[in-house]
Amino acid sequence: MITQSQSTILREPSNCKRHRFPWGVNEINRLHNEYEIKELTVRQIAKLHNRTYKAILHRLEIERLILPDWSDARGAYEMTD
Repeated sequence: MITQSQSTILREPSNCKRHRFPWGVNEINRLHNEYEIKELTVRQIAKLHNRTYKAILHRLEIERLILPDWSDARGAYEMTD
């Protein structure tokens, strides 16, 4: 279930303020929660984390939540935010 603040963020245009910032433990935990439990798409998660969708794909791969070729990533190839 998406919270009200997350819903607000998802309506706004993409903003990648965290580009090249290191991933913290809390952010990785949020990623697991949003991908596995809330079942958000890669692009939705990217908006919530202020990162590019490719950064999310790479982190999901590192965390072994998706295959290395990204073929099983939820919403990896959506063309719109």
